[in-house]
Amino acid sequence: MLARLSDELCLLSTKEFVDVEVIDGGDTVVVKFEGADCRTVGVMMSRRVMQGMVRALGGLAAEAEPADRLRLGTEASGG
Repeated sequence: MLARLSDELCLLSTKEFVDVEVIDGGDTVVVKFEGADCRTVGVMMSRRVMQGMVRALGGLAAEAEPADRLRLGTEASGG
């Protein structure tokens, strides 16, 4: 599902990562997702943009990890 939030931002709602494909001799990457509406959608970007996105997402994942472990530990102890 693609929603236009403003003149500057469109939001792509995804529910699952599907695949990644390298094209243009390795300069361009297509990241494929299953959308909230069950259709496959792709985001095409340069390898440089993908590397920046991976760095940013890696940082977010590292920040979220301790909270996830704490929450899981609390649930497991019944608290």
